[in-house]
Amino acid sequence: RYDRKNGNKFHQEDLAQAFNLQSDNKYAKSYEEALNLSRKMSGGKLSVVKELFNRIVLAYIIGNDDMHLKNISLIKDTDNKTPFYDNLTPNYDQLLVHAFPNPPKIGFLALDLLKEEVDGIFSEMYNKYGFYTGYDFYVLGDRVGLRKPVIKSILENYFNKENDVIDIIKNSFMPDEMKDTATSLIKDRIKALKIIE
Repeated sequence: RYDRKNGNKFHQEDLAQAFNLQSDNKYAKSYEEALNLSRKMSGGKLSVVKELFNRIVLAYIIGNDDMHLKNISLIKDTDNKTPFYDNLTPNYDQLLVHAFPNPPKIGFLALDLLKEEVDGIFSEMYNKYGFYTGYDFYVLGDRVGLRKPVIKSILENYFNKENDVIDIIKNSFMPDEMKDTATSLIKDRIKALKIIE
């Protein structure tokens, strides 16, 4: 188990708890707010922000619209006596939700990407295309303290792995229809992330 060491339990807290929200309000915040809270909870660690940003990009690419606040947690090492958390807990529940038959119709992601989207205000690029593009992720990264080269590196890492991921899907045991859906989704999302202006 990742949450125990030598019989001692690590303290962890999910973001719904950290926002003081009930479990049924786990979709009530944006990823921008989640990233900023994670930075605050970790004492300003950009490594934590970078990793969560990376997970959000992955969720978008694979069509995982269930990465809500209860599925994002921070953890403290047992010897950490400060009020700050050390890291995110290991990533879990990352599923190709939209490759399954009758996927949920929640949207592109579990949470809105940017804070103002909660009020129905979307970026010019979102309004132009009707979906998130790389532009929106650059805006998000900038707002939470990530430099442009860092954001670019995260996105390009996924661009460079696209063919490998498609090959894995092709050689998987998924039914052919799921393979086609997953492949199409990933290609479309990667294409969207390459749009930055």
